[in-house]
Parts: sequence; C-alpha cells; structure tokens
Amino acid sequence: MTKVNYNVLGAALFVFGLSLLIQLPGSRGTFGSYLFNGTAIDTILSERNIPYIPILAAAIQAAGILMFSIWMKEERQEYYRIYRKFEILFIGILLLGASPLVNHTIAAAAKTYSFSGKSGVYAVEYVKDKSSCQYDEDNYTILCNVVLKNYQHMPQKLEVGVPREIEGTPNMAIRTPVHLPARQERVVSLALSTNDLDKEQSERLLKGKAPDIAFIRLAE
Repeated sequence: MTKVNYNVLGAALFVFGLSLLIQLPGSRGTFGSYLFNGTAIDTILSERNIPYIPILAAAIQAAGILMFSIWMKEERQEYYRIYRKFEILFIGILLLGASPLVNHTIAAAAKTYSFSGKSGVYAVEYVKDKSSCQYDEDNYTILCNVVLKNYQHMPQKLEVGVPREIEGTPNMAIRTPVHLPARQERVVSLALSTNDLDKEQSERLLKGKAPDIAFIRLAE
C-alpha cells in the first residue's frame, strides 16, 4: 500500500491555494481569476457577487496546513507540540499574510526589472501614491511632498517641473533641482503658488492630491 506523504501533499495544496491569490505583474487580476474566467463556476458565483477565489484559496490552503500538521504529528512530534501551542497564530499568518507578502515581492521585483538598464530620468520613478500636498494659508502657497525613487546604481541630478497650461501653451510652473542617492527613495519638497498653476492643477492640489510632475533634464 502506498504511503501518503502528508508533508509533500500539504505543501503542494498550500502552494496551489496561494497561487490562486497571486496578482500577475501589470494586471489587477489574480491567477485564480484568470484560471476560472469564463467557467460555469465563475459565471454563477460572479452574478451573485460571491468572492469565490479568496474563499476557495483559503479552503485549499487550510487543507494543506491540515495535511502538514498530520505529518508533523506523525513524524515531528516536537515541532507539532510547538505548533499546537500557537496553532491559531500560525494559521492566521499563513492565510492572511502569505499572499500580500508574495504579491508585494513580485510587484517590487517587476518594477525593479522594468527600470533596470535605464539611465538618467528614465531610471527615476515618481511614487505618486506616496506623495501629497497641503495648503499653507499663512503664506498662500501649496506645499507638496513628492516621492522619487532612483533605480540606478549611482546618484544622479535632475530637475523636477510642475506642468501648467497658460492660454493653451504648455509651460512649467517651477524647475527644482534634485539630487537622488543611488537606489533610494527621497522626499522632495515643492512650494507652489496658486498664481503659478493653471486652474485645474490648482484645484486638485488644494484638495491634497499629488501633483503632476515632469522630469525636465539631467543637470550638468
């Protein structure tokens, strides 16, 4: 009779369940959503707004953890006793923390790859979702903190501009010189007057949203 290798089976089930939650680079969908897209299950459950992918993934991962715990109980009792003491904690971390960690790692690796081999302003990312603005009523200026990340292995200097349009002509409200350390993020502060911005940009920044910026050129 063939002996079931619960450790291998458990690991395989957990990895498969985890893979259903993996977000593919450059896509908002997960591997599971693409795997079941167009199937009868997808059609029926999607019409009822049932998030079946996370539920299915959690069930498969839980089955994998169960299989692995059976193996520990039979083969590694010293580890099983430790596992039993913190069982809920272990399960919670594995079910809730594994997929966000893997997705973050994949996204970071994909972004680094997309910037690799580029130089100058093309190796700089504007991290807009980390940037913000606020209005300084005392000085009638808009103070913005924009986050830039240099993917090059050497420091570089460039200029940052805030685009505007005056009477249909594109222009730049400011040109701020910036020095970026190698492979690091840096917060750059910009002080903008509402008189220097077009109406659309000014209204958006007064609401606290991040500005549109442009990298003008590498400073000599």
